[in-house]
Amino acid sequence: MNRIACTLCLFFFACTAAPVVEPTHTSIQANVYDVSCNASSCHGADPGEGNLNLQTETSYSAIVNVAPDDADAQGDGFLLVDPGNPDNSFLYVTLMAETTPAYANSMPKGSVLLDAETVDAIRQWIADGALDN
Repeated sequence: MNRIACTLCLFFFACTAAPVVEPTHTSIQANVYDVSCNASSCHGADPGEGNLNLQTETSYSAIVNVAPDDADAQGDGFLLVDPGNPDNSFLYVTLMAETTPAYANSMPKGSVLLDAETVDAIRQWIADGALDN
């Protein structure tokens, strides 16, 4: 009986789809920052790693049109989120660090990398102007 219960439990969790992340700040906050980024050891304390706090009440103003803490990225003109320009957005670059490791470790640090659909939603949100929606 326990074996059947464990098998059903594993099947349920393996088949449960991850939430779809929409290209909006609200969706990214709920499904990415709140889940993968704002632990107290990362970007959930004030100041967080890289002087970045991604808690709900501070995340938008902390990332949009703000220079990154990384001196090399600052020197190259990056912003954490450059509305309309994902390729000049340090947030996006660090999510793609496995393929573009010029500045930082891939994020989320010490965790499973975000799936391609989630990264695409973040890229689209930035490309659409990084609205506070």
